[in-house]
Amino acid sequence: MTSELDQLLAENERLKAEARERAREDEVQPGGKAGIFVWAAVIMSAITLIAIGTIYVTRPEKDNTQLNTMILAFTAPTILALMTGAIQQVHMAVNSRLTQLVRVVSKARFAEGQLAASATGSPVVAHEQGKAEGVEQERVRTDEQK
Repeated sequence: MTSELDQLLAENERLKAEARERAREDEVQPGGKAGIFVWAAVIMSAITLIAIGTIYVTRPEKDNTQLNTMILAFTAPTILALMTGAIQQVHMAVNSRLTQLVRVVSKARFAEGQLAASATGSPVVAHEQGKAEGVEQERVRTDEQK
């Protein structure tokens, strides 16, 4: 019983360490895919401001409203599309790992439950997520034989 308890404890610690490692790996980094979209939007905004400033400097006596409107009509949707891409990348980074995180946490909680059951001496019941090592199945068989 002590060796099984040690195995369950080791499995629990391994799953917790795996969850912490994946959480560190999956953090959204500023230089990641979303960062590319943000930098592109910043550069596009700077180009827009430079273009409008150049028009005001080179044509101070004329009405530049139409020209500025044309520049903004082109760049504003482009900047919004780039920002949408950045938001989508962040969403995918968070959402794609959420299921995986829930699965790992569920396994860790299951292992903690197995430890608690082993410590109290109550029978351990096999669970679909806990069958990885086969320890639970052996425990159920031995409990049924008693």
